Amino acid sequence: SELEGDTLSVPWRQQGRDRARQKKLLAALSTKIATGDVPGLISMMHEDAVAYTDGGGVVSAAIRPIVGPQRIAQVATFLADKSQQQGRFDERFVQVNGSWSLVGVQAGAIHSVSQILEQDGLIKRFYVMRNPHKLIHLTGYMGLSPAK
Repeated sequence: SELEGDTLSVPWRQQGRDRARQKKLLAALSTKIATGDVPGLISMMHEDAVAYTDGGGVVSAAIRPIVGPQRIAQVATFLADKSQQQGRFDERFVQVNGSWSLVGVQAGAIHSVSQILEQDGLIKRFYVMRNPHKLIHLTGYMGLSPAK
C-alpha cells in the first residue's frame, strides 16, 4: 500500500531514479500549476495519476486521493490560485528522503512539501505534505518557522 496509516512512506523514495529528470519534471509541474496551465499539467501526467495530500487534520488537505490527470490539474491550479491570494508563495528545491522536493514557503513559514513519483517521464504520483507536525523538522534546517 502507498499509504501506511497517515504516513506517506515508500513512494517518497525513488532509489535508482534519475534525480535530474525528477527535478526538471517537478520544476515544470510547479510552473504549470502556478500559471494555471491545466492542459500542460494533464500532458505531464500518467493516465493513472493519483495525488495524495496530508494535512493531519490541522491544515486543509484533500481527505481522499485525487484521481486522474484532469481532476489533479483542476484541483492543483485552483488551490495555487487560492494560496497566491493569501500572500506571496515561494518554492525551494530540497532533497527529502533521497528525492527532490519542492518546499512551499508562505509568510516565512513552511506551507507544504511536494514530491512526485515518475514513470516513463510522466507523473504517476503527486504527494503534498501539509501537516505542520510532520514538517516541523524542516523549519530549523531551512531557517523558517512552522506553519500556523
